[in-house]
Amino acid sequence: MAWRTPRPLPLLLVATIFLLACAITTPGFLQPEAGSQGPGQSGPSGSAPAPGPDVDLPALSGLWTGQETLARLGECRLEGGSDSITNPVSMIWRVDEEGEVEIMLPAWPGVYPYTFAGEAQPDLSVSLELATSAMCSGYEHPYTAHYTNTIRANGNTLTLEVDAIEVWCPGSCIFRRLYSIQKPLPPP
Repeated sequence: MAWRTPRPLPLLLVATIFLLACAITTPGFLQPEAGSQGPGQSGPSGSAPAPGPDVDLPALSGLWTGQETLARLGECRLEGGSDSITNPVSMIWRVDEEGEVEIMLPAWPGVYPYTFAGEAQPDLSVSLELATSAMCSGYEHPYTAHYTNTIRANGNTLTLEVDAIEVWCPGSCIFRRLYSIQKPLPPP
């Protein structure tokens, strides 16, 4: 058997592998920049939702509702052995004049309550941190997850999609959590 020198990978293949690695390890890597529209992304009228309107930051306070999707990335499975689960979610936001944000989710029986803290900017970009804990092999494991994106206006409704990778138990229980939420704009 003759030994052959390996051939170099074509540049396009190397670039594709790099982009896939970035997409897997960096939440939001392949999302279009604010104001642009990516392939297959369109609102109900055929265009992407507009960036946030001129909204006073405290107007972001109140009840936001939508869906929470939790998807398995590590070895641990979710309830019933599934790889992902989607549930309705309600969030109570408090936002002050300076843009300081506190979000509370009602506690679910048997689940740790979640509280987010962060900032909202005048352009309606938000940066949120979830600090909570999970049980790992009978021990409580604290963890944090960072969520960022920009609130959009879709008609008279504010919408937000944020996701993050959560490491519940190092090396095994790793999940991607996505929130798709909305809130009606207050009347003028």
